[in-house]
Amino acid sequence: MKRSELLISLVLVIISITGLIYSLSLPQGVNNNGVLRSGVFPVVVTSVLTFCSIIYFVQSIRELLNSEDESLKTVHQLFLGLYKNKVFLMMLTIFGYFILATVIGFILSTIILFSITLFFIFKHKLIVSLSVALLFSFTSHYVFQTILGVKLPSGFFM
Repeated sequence: MKRSELLISLVLVIISITGLIYSLSLPQGVNNNGVLRSGVFPVVVTSVLTFCSIIYFVQSIRELLNSEDESLKTVHQLFLGLYKNKVFLMMLTIFGYFILATVIGFILSTIILFSITLFFIFKHKLIVSLSVALLFSFTSHYVFQTILGVKLPSGFFM
């Protein structure tokens, strides 16, 4: 496969995920007459499109990495060397976030997640990481709790 197919598959994944997000905002389920609401069909179609485009993207990456082009293999080794630890750290951070959110609450766990992510993965200064984490945590808490009325985990401290 060519590099252009990798780019096309990536664009297709982005478009399908965007379509899925927008289709989830439509009314879902069944109305009182037993008729499906207007959002069910777009969710099904975009879900299938997202699934197929992810498969296409993975196949494009595999074929590109298995190609005979030595420069691509060098780029692949460089990519794995640079981001292997970052991906592992991000997975651990997200896993810890889900556990901490129920124990210490949404605000504190979000501050910890963003601080670790910005400081260790994106290499920002500590003061910048903490201030962005504080701003994002309190803003998102206000938006979800107050404006949207979503109940967020409070934990033991709140």
